[in-house]
Amino acid sequence: MDWEQKAQLAERLGLGSASLLKHLPAKTLDYICNGIGPGWFPEAIRSMVTSLHKSLEIAADIHDLRYWNGTGTAEDFHDSNREFRDNGLKLADHFYGWYDPRRYLARASARNFHELLEIGGRVAYNRAIAEREAHDGA
Repeated sequence: MDWEQKAQLAERLGLGSASLLKHLPAKTLDYICNGIGPGWFPEAIRSMVTSLHKSLEIAADIHDLRYWNGTGTAEDFHDSNREFRDNGLKLADHFYGWYDPRRYLARASARNFHELLEIGGRVAYNRAIAEREAHDGA
């Protein structure tokens, strides 16, 4: 799915912060959005986790953009993580019917990733903000 398709789907499903997918060029989105997992994970691991949780990819993209555009406050950090969870739940419901066990696995993954983000995501959040500020100042 290309960025335009992702943006259209996110908007159609009413995902939180869907508009973030529309305001940057594809090259910039490719740079900021690195799949599921922090940027310091090896590319192969992020790629594997993303492929195993494909229905959550758009939620992860929006989440990466929220971290990139973060304000640095605890409220913004936690709101970004909650939005990942809520977007992930909507995406799981979109991609899988109520009768499909993958729906419930994807929903559980969205909740589990949310908990992991709450526990260990602050470092990635702070790094994304610092990288954006360095990028903007260059």
